[in-house]
Amino acid sequence: MGGGDTGSKYSSVVAAFSDDSEPHLFFLDELSNYRYVATEIEQDETMTLSNWYDGSKKMSLRWGGNGTFWVDHNSQMKIDASISSGMTLLPARVGPEARTEILREYFQNDRVWFAPWLEILPYEIEMAKYPPKETSTGVWRRIKEKDHTLDPAEHIAAQRGRGHKAKKVVHKTAIEKLLGLGPPKNQNARDPHGL
Repeated sequence: MGGGDTGSKYSSVVAAFSDDSEPHLFFLDELSNYRYVATEIEQDETMTLSNWYDGSKKMSLRWGGNGTFWVDHNSQMKIDASISSGMTLLPARVGPEARTEILREYFQNDRVWFAPWLEILPYEIEMAKYPPKETSTGVWRRIKEKDHTLDPAEHIAAQRGRGHKAKKVVHKTAIEKLLGLGPPKNQNARDPHGL
């Protein structure tokens, strides 16, 4: 499953849910047109929106997805433009406060895992800021800064149980890739221990 942010900085994240009754969320890959140097954002001017569409779709397919990403509902122009690339951007149906709370619930219950090669998403989660007290409506709204990859992660978390369920083989393959498991490279290799 994918999530994207299509603002001035574009970023996408691919993740998978476990099949448990209390699902775990595995963040598998990320692609963005920026990086952090110290604590400041440095934009990659060589990555065009078209390059990002293509790269995001390839990233999704690599992990067993279908090139579909959830994005903010105000991304209509880019949603329309993505169609020609073969990538599908779907407008999010869950508001920012609810998305933040859903992802926080995964963290509070130790049900989030990160692939070791991720750089931007773990940094943005670590640097996310929350106000000291809730708003008048009773929500803890995250302060919106340096969150271009965190937003897609929240979009994914908000789809729990409602997204398209991947075939079990594809789903397990993505998790096996993350954990470094899977069948041995040579199935016919003889066991050196004679077992």
